[in-house]
Amino acid sequence: IVDIQNEIDAAVKGLIECKQRVISYIERLEPDDYDILHKLYVQYMDLQDVASSYNKSYSLVVAKRRNALDALQILLDRKGDDDV
Repeated sequence: IVDIQNEIDAAVKGLIECKQRVISYIERLEPDDYDILHKLYVQYMDLQDVASSYNKSYSLVVAKRRNALDALQILLDRKGDDDV
């Protein structure tokens, strides 16, 4: 039981570290891109809730998310970080 608990603790720690790295990358994006990705992937809002929070259409938020993810990919490619 102790070994399993240690494995769980290590896995949780790894997930927390990964989430912190992801947040540090999205914080480097333009404010609108950051806001959308933060709401979706840190606050765990769904696309419809994000659209409602902006008073925008679902399809517009989907397009903005795509643009934000593209911007994030460019940043990651520049950094050469394969761990995120």
